[in-house]
Amino acid sequence: MEIYLAAGGREALRKLNGGNYDIVLTDLQMPDMDGYETAAAIRQMPPPCCHVKIICMTGGKISMERIQECGIDGYLLKPFSLEELRVKFAEIVDTAL
Repeated sequence: MEIYLAAGGREALRKLNGGNYDIVLTDLQMPDMDGYETAAAIRQMPPPCCHVKIICMTGGKISMERIQECGIDGYLLKPFSLEELRVKFAEIVDTAL
């Protein structure tokens, strides 16, 4: 497994556009674009980028309606354990099969 980091939503979009990724893990609160905006922008990208699985994480309140509208596939509430992250990844990958 390879992991790539981005400092914010705009950088994540640039990296996603130039690569082949399986999952995007994004915070809902970022300085330049929030996770909702980032997810919505990903869903507007051409294939295969628009099909990447998106998991958001947050320490605050979430809007299930916005999560669904933006095409986010799953979420984690902070703090979460490595095991919870592993389980969420497995759930998301299983839905893609």
